[in-house]
Amino acid sequence: MPIHGGTEIKTVGDAFLAELRRARESVRAYTLLFMYAALCDLDEASGNLMRAAEIHSLPAHIKHTPVFSKLRKDPRFQEFCRMVGLSP
Repeated sequence: MPIHGGTEIKTVGDAFLAELRRARESVRAYTLLFMYAALCDLDEASGNLMRAAEIHSLPAHIKHTPVFSKLRKDPRFQEFCRMVGLSP
């Protein structure tokens, strides 16, 4: 179905969020981390990165994936690296 206007976008967005709520917590944390990093929302991305660390669900490729490049420059990423024992 083509997406036009706010109503269809909201419907698709609501359906996606409902699916995320049903997903395992590790999948949810990574998906939100990826989405917020792609949107350059570093506050939300950092929060989900820390949540991934808390539940021991570390994205192995975070230091190399281009979508995380701005996040890697954020001081909170350095804190994350210290928490999980990665070199910054």
